[in-house]
Amino acid sequence: MLDGMEGTVQSRAVGDELKLAREAAHMSREQVKDALGLGAVSTVSRWENGVRGITEQNIVRYLQAVGASVQKIDEVMDMARNREASMWVSFRPVERARMMATLLRIEDTARRIVYLADAVVPGLLQTDAYVRAIMAFENVPEDEIRQRVAERLGRSRIIHRRDNPVALDAFIDEAVLWRPIDPSLPQQHLDQLRYLLECADLPNVRIRILPFSKGRSPLQLGGFVWIEPSEGGVAVHQELHRVAVFYNDPIDLAVFESAIERTGTIALSVDESKGLIAGIITKMERVDEKSAAAELAEVDLQSGSD
Repeated sequence: MLDGMEGTVQSRAVGDELKLAREAAHMSREQVKDALGLGAVSTVSRWENGVRGITEQNIVRYLQAVGASVQKIDEVMDMARNREASMWVSFRPVERARMMATLLRIEDTARRIVYLADAVVPGLLQTDAYVRAIMAFENVPEDEIRQRVAERLGRSRIIHRRDNPVALDAFIDEAVLWRPIDPSLPQQHLDQLRYLLECADLPNVRIRILPFSKGRSPLQLGGFVWIEPSEGGVAVHQELHRVAVFYNDPIDLAVFESAIERTGTIALSVDESKGLIAGIITKMERVDEKSAAAELAEVDLQSGSD
């Protein structure tokens, strides 16, 4: 049976809140240790990493020691009461913001990430313009778009960094390659496909396409992100229409692991996938050239009639 991470994803989120509160107070872990009368600073570190059990009483003591507001203490305690649940489900924007912060932290320390992408290009492989198109489609306010674009592009550095880049396996449905976010901007989609092909040449990235010819696959049951933190264990994140979920239960994790294994048996190889992406780019470029030629011909006809 698969094991989740040491400490649930929710406990990691609580740890993040403790660390952020300490940093906001400009206090060191050593100072927190002394304020709480703890024997070792490593205890504070493990509390903040969410990998060592911390009682609700000590959460309150910790937050009071760093001068957190009553509102902040209430928010963190609300998170703490649900930290041992088998899954973390978020509906409200505030909860989803916390979940995203936790996802970014887990991704940043991951040794391997697996995407099953059924609708859009995986987040770590998206271009700036592609991200903006997605946000615009979702009617996200412009000021929030700028922030979220910066967050997503910041995430992608983990596959490009020089030291210990994350190993990324991306299984992508062929439909994603053909379907632009905004059909009126074909160049935007072409640029995204070219960037995808560029990323496929990275030694730590393996992109494999699920072709139409294979029929139905686990991807049609919904995409998700499988994350293996460097410290061990597994976390799975899934975004649905109005809800986002983190799974902790070993039974759930086994179902997702099976989906990855089944997908791997029918997906194209890395080289075959590169060839398919390159072929689609070529076809789209030809269509784009024909459209441009047709537009020029229409302009010439109108000029002649004048």
